[in-house]
Amino acid sequence: MPIIDFKTLHFPPRYGLANKIHKLDCTWSDIILAAVTVGRKNWGWVTRYGPLSEHEMAFRINMILAFLEENPHGQIERTDNFITLCKR
Repeated sequence: MPIIDFKTLHFPPRYGLANKIHKLDCTWSDIILAAVTVGRKNWGWVTRYGPLSEHEMAFRINMILAFLEENPHGQIERTDNFITLCKR
């Protein structure tokens, strides 16, 4: 199961998120669904433009598959492909 490390800073105490690195256990399906739905208020907004929305979903999914991978310890890391593109 993939693990995503994330760092929290300056959250109000009521959220219970201390300034530290946390671990989020998830599945690849969770990651893909998050990529497809981020910035949308509901599924209707994800699919709003029919075929154009399908192309956008494919783009978002392919970006995840091209730029993230799971290392032998289950942690999510950037791929060499991503790192190479960022150097240009």
